[in-house]
Amino acid sequence: MERGNHLGPVPTGRAGNRSGFTLLELVIVAGVLLFALLMFTQTMGSSMALTGVNRETSLASEGARDALERLQGEDFALLFANHAASAGFAVPGLDPLDDDADGLVGEFRFPSVSGAAGPELREDVVDERLGMPRDLNGDGAVDALDHRNDYRLLPVAVTLRWKGQSGPRTLELETLIADR
Repeated sequence: MERGNHLGPVPTGRAGNRSGFTLLELVIVAGVLLFALLMFTQTMGSSMALTGVNRETSLASEGARDALERLQGEDFALLFANHAASAGFAVPGLDPLDDDADGLVGEFRFPSVSGAAGPELREDVVDERLGMPRDLNGDGAVDALDHRNDYRLLPVAVTLRWKGQSGPRTLELETLIADR
């Protein structure tokens, strides 16, 4: 019997063609890997942006609370007079909006209207967020008089507007300060 020059069995049929990856299989695997890489990159980018937004929100919350604490530390009888007309303040780490004329991030808002002698503190102002209308001088009646000189309660809102990483941002806190 004569043997052939080859060392093993000769491959026949389809079994020899399936020993490696086809070009189509490689393209599909590369596509899946590329999709997974893109999703991972997008997730990381979103996570980094969210970290910046959380930092801004934290700075804004701290700035608003600090402003309210400063108000509560001032002479109660002068709060409205000192802050109704020029109510802006800066918050370190936050940039004012481009269209902000005074370049300040924060402002105080009171239940007031413009009067001949300046802002008037009024009990009849309708502002749900400040709990208005309400009796501010404790006489048991809500009227349309100016109470800037006899208030015993002072509703105030602190509003912050700043240029954030994700665009213009706003934070508002409301409280009621009472004479002690």
